[in-house]
Amino acid sequence: MLGVLYDWLKFGHILMAIVWVGGAVTMQLLATRIQRIGTRAQLVEMTEHIEFVATRLFIPASLILLILGIWMVSLRWSFGQTWVLLGIAMFLYSFLTGSLYLSPQKRKVKALVAREGAESEEVNVLANRIFLASRVELVFLVLIVAEWPRLSAHIGIEERLEARERRARAERKSKLRVVRDESEEFEASVRRDLERLPTIEKKRDPRR
Repeated sequence: MLGVLYDWLKFGHILMAIVWVGGAVTMQLLATRIQRIGTRAQLVEMTEHIEFVATRLFIPASLILLILGIWMVSLRWSFGQTWVLLGIAMFLYSFLTGSLYLSPQKRKVKALVAREGAESEEVNVLANRIFLASRVELVFLVLIVAEWPRLSAHIGIEERLEARERRARAERKSKLRVVRDESEEFEASVRRDLERLPTIEKKRDPRR
C-alpha cells in the first residue's frame, strides 16, 4: 500500500517539476526573443505576462512539488540527506528571489511606466535585470531537476545512500528482540522439567 502511495506521490512530484521548469524555460525563450527583435513596450508587457504566469502557475506548482516531496521523504528517505537539503534550498532560493527581489522590481517597473512611459531607458534597464535574475534562478532549477541523476551517479551519492540504508536496516535488525508469549514460556519450562526428571530403566526378565 505504501509503495503504491509513494509511486503516485512521485508521479505528482515529477509532474509539478515539469510544469515549473518547463514553463520557466518557455517564458525565458519568449523573453529572449522579445529582447532581440521586440520593442521596449513589448519587453515591459512580457514582464507582466511572466508575473501573471508565475502567480497562477509557477507558485502553485512549486508549492505542490514541495508538499509532495516532503511527503515522499517522510515515507522512505531522511531529511538529513544531501539531495533533500539541496531541493529544499532551491525552493527557498526561488521563494526569496521572487519575494525579495523580483516582485519589488516589477512594482517599480509598473510605477516607472506610469510616470515615464514604456520607452523609458530606466524601465528597459529594470526589465532586463528582472529577466537576468529569473534566468539565474532557472539555471539552478535545471541543475537540480535535470542534471541531478547524472551528478549523483558521478559522485556516488546513490551508492552512499544505499549503503547508509543498509546500515540503518542492519542496526534496526540488531535491536530486534523475540518476545515470547506465556504459552511458549510454559512449554519451554515443561520441557526443562521433563529433562530434569530421573529416568528408571526397566529390568529385563532373565527367564526370557
